[in-house]
Amino acid sequence: MTTDEAMLAQVRQMWDELDPVPDELADHACFGLALATVEAEVARVLRHAHPVGARGDERSRVITFDSTTLTVMISIADNADGTLRLDGWITPAASHTVELRAATGVRTGSSDRNGRFAFDNVAAQLTQLAVRTNGTVITPAIAL
Repeated sequence: MTTDEAMLAQVRQMWDELDPVPDELADHACFGLALATVEAEVARVLRHAHPVGARGDERSRVITFDSTTLTVMISIADNADGTLRLDGWITPAASHTVELRAATGVRTGSSDRNGRFAFDNVAAQLTQLAVRTNGTVITPAIAL
C-alpha cells in the first residue's frame, strides 16, 4: 500500500466513524432507480412547505412538483392511527391515473376532472407518485 492509499484509508475510516452511511441508503437508491417506465418525465420539487401545526397534535406538509407538462401539489396529513393521508391536485386539471409507489407496492387511483386525487391510510415510507398522462410523469422519491 502506498502512502497515498494509506492516507486515504485513514480518511475513509474517519468519515465512516463520524458520518456513517445510513443503513437504508442503498434501498432508497434502488427504489429511486427502479422506474417502471424508462421514458418517464421526472418532475422536480418546486416548493416544499415545512410542517405546519393545526388543531391539536395534527400537522401537515405541502409539496409541489413541477414538470414541463404538469404540476402536482400534495398535502400530507397525519391520521390518528399513525398512517397518513395524501390529498393532491394536478394542473392542468384533468382525469389521470395516479399511482402511489412504495417499496411495499403500488396503489392506483385517479384524479377527477378538476385534477383532485387522494390516498388514505398511507404508511410513512419512501414514496413517489406516477401520473399517467399521454406519457408518464414521476415525482422524485420522498420520505413521508
